[in-house]
Amino acid sequence: MAVKKRPTTTAASNRKRTRDEGDNVTTSKNHPKTTTVSSSSKVSSSWKNVTKSQQTTAYGVVVLLVAIAMGLWWNSSLSKEVDPSVASFWQQACSHSSFWCGRMIQPTRRTLQAARPIRVGETLVEIPRTLQLWELDAIRSDVVREERLLEARHELTQHSLAGGAFLAVHLALEHQRLMGMASNETLANGTLPLLSKEDQVWASYFASLPTFEELKDTHPILMDRSELKSMLGHHSWNFVVVVMYQEMVQSEYQALTSKSALFAAMVSKEQYQTSRIHVLTRSFNPGPSGCLGKQEHLMPNEQEAIEMAWGVEKGALFTDGCHSIVPILDMLNHHPQPNVAYQFDTTKQAFVVSAKTKIPVGWELMDSYGMYSDSHLFAKFGFINGDGSGFTQASIAVFHRPLDVQMKNEFTLIPRKIMENDDDRGHEQANNEDDKDDGIFSLADDKKRSKLKIPEFQKPELKRYLQYDDGYQDCVEKDKHPDAFKLKQLKWYHLSKIANNPKSWVALLSPRSPASKPGESSQMMITDVVPQIDPRITSIELSRLVNTCRLLALTTDDYDGNAIQVLKENMKNSTFVVEGGSTALEYRALMFLYRLASTALIQYQTSPKEAFDLVVKLNQENSFPGKNWTAAHLRLAEMQSLLALTGVAFSHAKKWEADAKKDSESGSALYNIREKSCPSSYTDLIDEDGLFE
Repeated sequence: MAVKKRPTTTAASNRKRTRDEGDNVTTSKNHPKTTTVSSSSKVSSSWKNVTKSQQTTAYGVVVLLVAIAMGLWWNSSLSKEVDPSVASFWQQACSHSSFWCGRMIQPTRRTLQAARPIRVGETLVEIPRTLQLWELDAIRSDVVREERLLEARHELTQHSLAGGAFLAVHLALEHQRLMGMASNETLANGTLPLLSKEDQVWASYFASLPTFEELKDTHPILMDRSELKSMLGHHSWNFVVVVMYQEMVQSEYQALTSKSALFAAMVSKEQYQTSRIHVLTRSFNPGPSGCLGKQEHLMPNEQEAIEMAWGVEKGALFTDGCHSIVPILDMLNHHPQPNVAYQFDTTKQAFVVSAKTKIPVGWELMDSYGMYSDSHLFAKFGFINGDGSGFTQASIAVFHRPLDVQMKNEFTLIPRKIMENDDDRGHEQANNEDDKDDGIFSLADDKKRSKLKIPEFQKPELKRYLQYDDGYQDCVEKDKHPDAFKLKQLKWYHLSKIANNPKSWVALLSPRSPASKPGESSQMMITDVVPQIDPRITSIELSRLVNTCRLLALTTDDYDGNAIQVLKENMKNSTFVVEGGSTALEYRALMFLYRLASTALIQYQTSPKEAFDLVVKLNQENSFPGKNWTAAHLRLAEMQSLLALTGVAFSHAKKWEADAKKDSESGSALYNIREKSCPSSYTDLIDEDGLFE
C-alpha cells in the first residue's frame, strides 16, 4: 500500500492519547442537592491554606529549566524529532528509582518507539502507583473533600458527576501547585522549600502536556459549534456525539462552581477544560481489584461516606474500576491492531507494558484504546486513523436527538427523575409495591397513568415518527378510527421508553478494513486507499432498529388483530420489543427503516460518490491529519454506513414483498407505504386527553 509522510505539525497535534475505561458512578436515590456559597473572606482564607500546602518554589523552577536543558542535550542521542519537554520528562521519570524504563524503547516526538528489535512478550516499561494520579487520590484531596465537591450535581438532570471530573479537578490543582499558578504569594512569603523527586517528575510531566491553546486547535470538545456543524453536518451522529462531550464538560464545570466558590476562584473554565480533556484522553482503568486493593487503605466507613456524598449505591464504589493518570503509558497512540498491551499488576502495584507482536527498530508502540467507533474516537480523543480499522455508526434518529449516546455512566441528558420514573410522591412511595400500578397507563382506566420517560421538549419531535400511518388506507383520525388511535397511543407510550436509548436508533457496523495494521509512525497515513464497505464481510446489528421500526409500523390488524392487547399487556415489561409478525408487518418495518436511513443520507446534501472522491483528493494532497481530512473521512464513513443500511433494508423488504405477491397479498392496504406523512394535527391529539403527563 502507498504511504504518505505526515507533514510537520505542532507538538500538540502529535497524537498522545490513551483510553478511558468509563466511570463507576451509580446514582443513588433520595440525596438532596446542597449548595455552598463561600464569602470572599472564606475564599481568601482557604486560598492561603491551599497555597501554603501547595507551594511552587524558585528551586523547583530552576530544576525544571535545568531538566529541560538536559533533555535537549539528551535528545540528541535519541531521536532528532523528540519534543524537548517530552525528552525532559522521559529523563526525569526514567531516572526515578521507582520507574523501570528498560533500554528497549525511547521517545520520538511525543510518543514512544522501539530502540532495538523487540520480541513478543518482552516487558517494556513499568509505571509504579506512586507516580500515578488516581480518582481516589482526587476524592481524598483537600479541595474535593473540604468543599464537598462529590455532592455537586448536573443542574439539568441532577445526576452525580463522573469520576473523571474530580480527577480533572485534582489534576488542575496539582498543575497549579507545580507550575507556578500560586507562585506570587509563595514568593512574597519568602518560602522556598525544595521539590521532592516525585514532584520533579510531575513538574516535567505537566510541562510536557498540551496547553489549552494547543488543544483548542486539535480537540473537538473545544471547537465552536458552528465549526463542527460545517465539518460534520448538524444532522450527523458524528456531530451529536461531540456535542454530548462538550455539554458534559460544560455541565460539570457549572456544577462544580455552583457547589464551591473556592473552586470557582481557583480553577478557570479553560483550566478545567484542559484538565478534563487530559483525563478523557490519558486515563486508564486499573480495574476494581486495583481501585479497591488493600494498598489503597479504603476503610468501610470512608467508602460509605464517599458513596453517600457521591450518590453511589452502597457497596458499588469502583465496581467498574476507576480513572488513573499514568505518565509514559499515556504517550502511546491507538490502533485496533496494537503491537503492545498493558495491565495493572496488583502485586507490583504498577502498570506494566509488554510487546504483543514483534516490533522492528524505529517503529512506534501502538496500544488499543478499546472498541471505539470512529464517531466516539474523534469526539473523545480528537482523531481517527482513516484506514477503515474502526467501527462505524449510522443513526436513523432523524427527527430527534437521543439524550444518551452510550458514554457509559459518564453523562446523559436524561433527567434523573425521568430515568427513575419518579413522581411528586418521592422515591419511597414510588418504589412501594402497592403504588406501582398507579404508574402504569391503562386505556381502560384513565386514573392509572404513566409519566412518559421523555422530557417535554422531545414530544413534538417524537410524534413525527407516528405521522406516517403505513398499513392503513387512510390517515388515522381519533374520531373516525378509534381503535387505530388507541393503538397509536400505545405506540407513543412504548416509543417513549426507547426514545433515548441509542441502541434502538443507531446501527453499529464492523470495520471496513478489519485487517488493516498500523504503520511505522503515526506521522504518516497508514494507507491512501479509501475504505469501502464490503457486503461480504461487513456485519450490521439491525435487530434493535428493526424492532423500533416494527413498533412505528404496527397496525390494528397485526398479531392476528391483537396488536392493541399485545402492547397493552407489555406496558410493565421493561425489556419488551415488537417481535416479528406477518409478512406485511415485516415489509412495512423494513420500508420504515429504509425511509429513515434514506432521510438521514439525504440530509448530507451530497452523494456518497462525491464524498468518496473528496477523500481520494485529500489523501492524494497529503492533507493528513488536518481538520478537513478528518471531517471528510468521518462524513464518508457515516454516509457509507447509511447507504449500506438503506441497501439492506430495501433488499430485504423486497423479498417480503415478493413473498406477498406469491400469496396474492400485495394489493392489501397492509402493504401501503406513504410517500408523505399525515397531518401533524392528527397525531398531536394522542396525549391531549390526559392519558399522559
